[in-house]
Amino acid sequence: MTDLRNRYWGFELSGVEYKLIFEKENMGFVRFANKNKDIFYLDPSPFLNTVKPEIYVSENCPIPPAGKLIEAIVRETEDKYNLNKTIVEKILVKYVIDWKITDPNKLRTNLTIKDEFLNYVSAPIPRSIYNFEDLQNCLALSVISAPQLTEMEKGGINSVVLGESNMRSQWAAIKKIMSIVPNEFKRPTSRQYYKLLEDDSRPKPFNCCEVNLAYFNITNVPVHIPLPFEMKFNSVASYQENLENYLPLARAFMIDALLFQPEIPEVMQKKMEETIYDLISNITSNSLISHTPDIGSIIPKLTTSYARLDFKLNSTSNDLNEGKELWESLMGESETNNSSSRKLDTNKLLELTSDEETLYMDIINLKDIGIDLTFENIKKKTSIMEWKFEDTLEKLKIKGRIYYLSNDKIGLINFK
Repeated sequence: MTDLRNRYWGFELSGVEYKLIFEKENMGFVRFANKNKDIFYLDPSPFLNTVKPEIYVSENCPIPPAGKLIEAIVRETEDKYNLNKTIVEKILVKYVIDWKITDPNKLRTNLTIKDEFLNYVSAPIPRSIYNFEDLQNCLALSVISAPQLTEMEKGGINSVVLGESNMRSQWAAIKKIMSIVPNEFKRPTSRQYYKLLEDDSRPKPFNCCEVNLAYFNITNVPVHIPLPFEMKFNSVASYQENLENYLPLARAFMIDALLFQPEIPEVMQKKMEETIYDLISNITSNSLISHTPDIGSIIPKLTTSYARLDFKLNSTSNDLNEGKELWESLMGESETNNSSSRKLDTNKLLELTSDEETLYMDIINLKDIGIDLTFENIKKKTSIMEWKFEDTLEKLKIKGRIYYLSNDKIGLINFK
């Protein structure tokens, strides 16, 4: 498969990329060409540099945001010439007097169809099983990731393949499906990062905005989606050719989806919090659990990932409901199919250490006296040592005592 930044054939391009290359002028994703940020390129996507010999220069207008899709209003243009070794290169300079943010949905085409993408990621799973659609959706969400909502937590979705018997054939099938992920996204320097793991390591690449980790039968790492694959998969021969033929189309859908950064509107905050309480009730109703859920992140991540799957700019209540229902289905299936010998003690899993209890009580007290629960406010007021603060706060999120909101705000869960 061609490198992500060296794609030229139409069948390799996403719908948005195709439109921006062949049909649109003065429109694209901003990539700065200098430190002052007043000279920039407009790329077909954040994953494909423009091949057009043109550059944009800001003239008395605000600097556009990096990586955003904009339409530039150009006052005039001029040709300039550069001598590159022995070759004279012509570049078209476009002087920009204004610009506006553009919705990627206005550029999408029928080249990338959701149903075909879903069929691709679920190729190994027998359609005859009763929860086929749930497993299909969880694989789809694992591929298209979840956007970063706050500086306190990276985006992305972590999952774990669970099962009692030898699961090597299922794991191998998952690896085949995940070949949809471009090689560039498997590097720690990528903004989107994907990794398949057979140990309990938790990579945290510094420059990434989305981190997606898929584990093989590891129960002690916090995840958002359990994948109960205790079943016989389709033979590789039955779907191998289709995977090869439809890979460019499925990857084009993935790339289009990654262009969307859906947010959770403030009006949904109360419903989201109520849903987290429902999730906690579901977890604590079992004395044993098959995996370690990242309780405070599950609902926000699945909600925004469902929104991204449908190319939305904002999440809706329907996305939240779908995320909740999917998790409940996968949770029920994973608890049914895993024997108690491999399960974790729920109470011990959710029990707070001394530092975690201290920080949790500090947060409760701050809320009681009317102080906004922001990252900085909590960090200033808590008695926890500064070098322990971020790790302890994350543990509270994993154990369902808090959840992260946008604008560095923190939601409090009254855990009983």
